[in-house]
Amino acid sequence: MGQPTPPSNVTDCTRPTGSSLGGYAHDDIDGGGETLQRMHAALDMQAKMLDASVDCIKLLNTDGTLAHMNLSGCRALGVSPESGFGMKWLELLPPEVHAAGQRAFRQALRGSNARFLGKSAVPGKTPQYWDNNLTPVLDDGGNTVNILCVSRDITLQRETEERLRKANGIDELTELPNRRAFHDQLRSLLQQAGTRKQSALLMMIDLDHFKYLNDTLGHAAGDHLLQVVARRIQGSLPASAFVARLGGDEFAVLVQDIKDDETLQRTVNKVMAQLDPPIHHAGKRINGSMSAGCAIYPRDASDPGQLASHADVALNDMKASGRGGARFYSASMLRPLEETAAQLEQARRIVREGWVQPYYQPKIRLADRRLVGLEALLRSQNPGHAGLQTPAMVQAAFRDFDLSTRMAEALRARVFSDIAGWLASGLAVVPVSINAAPVEFMRDNYAERLLRQLEKAGVDPAHIELEVTEQTLDERGAEYVARALNLLRQEGIRVALDDFGTGHSSLTRLRNFPVDCLKIDANFVGNFGQDPAVTAVVNAIGQIGSALSLELVAEGIETEPQCRALEAVGFSIGQGHLFSKAVSADAIAALLSRSHGAGGAAIAHPAQATVIQTA
Repeated sequence: MGQPTPPSNVTDCTRPTGSSLGGYAHDDIDGGGETLQRMHAALDMQAKMLDASVDCIKLLNTDGTLAHMNLSGCRALGVSPESGFGMKWLELLPPEVHAAGQRAFRQALRGSNARFLGKSAVPGKTPQYWDNNLTPVLDDGGNTVNILCVSRDITLQRETEERLRKANGIDELTELPNRRAFHDQLRSLLQQAGTRKQSALLMMIDLDHFKYLNDTLGHAAGDHLLQVVARRIQGSLPASAFVARLGGDEFAVLVQDIKDDETLQRTVNKVMAQLDPPIHHAGKRINGSMSAGCAIYPRDASDPGQLASHADVALNDMKASGRGGARFYSASMLRPLEETAAQLEQARRIVREGWVQPYYQPKIRLADRRLVGLEALLRSQNPGHAGLQTPAMVQAAFRDFDLSTRMAEALRARVFSDIAGWLASGLAVVPVSINAAPVEFMRDNYAERLLRQLEKAGVDPAHIELEVTEQTLDERGAEYVARALNLLRQEGIRVALDDFGTGHSSLTRLRNFPVDCLKIDANFVGNFGQDPAVTAVVNAIGQIGSALSLELVAEGIETEPQCRALEAVGFSIGQGHLFSKAVSADAIAALLSRSHGAGGAAIAHPAQATVIQTA
């Protein structure tokens, strides 16, 4: 049976390929030929525009058959335009997306826009992912007569997302799950263990001295070690165990169904033994060891985050006591951490609330008991508590660069303000010593910061002496500390080496660093003349000071016999309760003002009657 002949007033619009784009009715009136040409041209342009689109554009009939599809869609779905259309459009999609496609189609039939994601699988072609958007086509009466389906190829986007997902979950070097995957899996596995009433072991592992290995043998050797350790740990455990690399030299191991202590210890020992067999790289043996912290679910914690935290606490406790072993979590390990956290928070509050205030301990010339200097000591006053707080109450803050620096700057600001005030009052100000914590030299700008504060306060550097400990020289190295001390000394600030004899004392250090003064602490003073070893050390320091023309200061002098004995071996300056405890800035101002009177100035310690005169 042949094709029906269209009425004389209906023009059929057919593509060059033979597929129909539809038709339109017209009346054959004057000028109709020109109108037809314009309409043909418009339809042809629309067809070309559709074919030029990279999207797959389909016009669907209301019964779900395909009325038309552009060339991009035909190529993508393997449909020949010459063969015509008419097939069910869902047949072009894989079965697993038929339900989603049918729901979207019904929604569009009801007059609403719809969307679903799908995949096409054309034989011989790589599967493509599509974002399908369905829009109803309405007639003048508002009835849906067709459905326009525009499908955009999102294959590249999906592949990129998959690569990112894999990258976000897998460590590239070891091919183990990474930190993100570990935390996701930890929650899941602990939930399973809880449902099954099982115990689970979590191990946090660090490779000891890994940075040293990288620095000496190179990063290739370090990478090789990480890969070998990953394989060995994974191979030593049951298939149900979960092993992850958290980053750097950190690994995590989670083993479920730990039935008893024997199983627990055997599992830990097996993991820790994985570095016993030698590992070689580029002809060299890599010597390594591991430290591990262990926490047991639910004995030590039932929450995933808390369990991981407790395993970390045990690991840090192991590393602090020597490394190379495994340690199980104990609640007692938290006490020093909680104390440290409390000290840090208190230090932050002291700085934030402006509670820092200096107290000054006089330095006395032993020969004539005259005041020749002051040491500024950190104190803080919480308005809600009686009494002053000493640095011992926030000791942890002095191991933290930010907090230590902020507290030191707050103290210096008060000290320099006090000095400026005394000078403005016409008082004869003696040099004031300030202390520097080792951590303050972590950055190479200590001297510049101090000098800026002095300039801002309008105080001459000659009024300041800086006290640093041997620990500072040991921990921070010659470069930063020596540069800072040399710069400060050039500006007129004296340098004292505090607690001399308690660190790695060395004559070389005294030659390499600009030092004007050596100070010994109260422990030496208290045992001088009592302990032969201490007495020998103090005598030796006296000889060093004399030989190098260094001023010698003794802290913690409490008795006259101590004072006379120290003076006899070369100490010229003393501090301690024999002379005065640390006192407020107002008390120092009163002392300095009395220096203008006849016979010098005097202050009395509450428990002493010692007179201190101002030199």
